[in-house]
Amino acid sequence: MSSKVDHPAHYNNGIEAILVIESWNLNFSLGNVIKYVLRAPYKGTELEDLEKARVYIDREIARLKSLQK
Repeated sequence: MSSKVDHPAHYNNGIEAILVIESWNLNFSLGNVIKYVLRAPYKGTELEDLEKARVYIDREIARLKSLQK
């Protein structure tokens, strides 16, 4: 794969988000939070990416609350 597909610049600032996600065995929502937060300053859409991260944080909070019932 080309680096644009496999290792795009906005995904790699020393440590790739996917390696963090896999190392910590994060679920889909938390993995997306990490991905969006890590790449936000490098993609040119920082506010949008942080808002996306918030959506996934909210989903994870809702999931955890539903387990407490």
